[in-house]
Amino acid sequence: MQIVWQQLELWNKEIFIAYVGSPDVHDASVKSVFRLDDSIKVELESQTRRRFRVLFAGIKTLVSDQPEGMSLYSISEMCSDTPYRKFVFVNSREDDPARLEIEARDMRMVS
Repeated sequence: MQIVWQQLELWNKEIFIAYVGSPDVHDASVKSVFRLDDSIKVELESQTRRRFRVLFAGIKTLVSDQPEGMSLYSISEMCSDTPYRKFVFVNSREDDPARLEIEARDMRMVS
């Protein structure tokens, strides 16, 4: 029974909750990712050259592999353990290994 429960927990973490942000996030590119202590700032630029920031606080995990320059399909919120929220910056280019995933207590977008 324990094995079944562990598999269920892993499966639940991959559940999509919602797309995050305005339509400008779609096809935006990641300009920079800056971490300071317990916070992360991600700077994005839309196709119309509008710049905005996504701010995260209370970081639990960061998975980052050369995200600068990555063209986004979306920022997707995925299931996570309370009180954390998991955000996946979905790369629009399937053949590009760049990735960014952040699990944090708080997230907000700033224009």
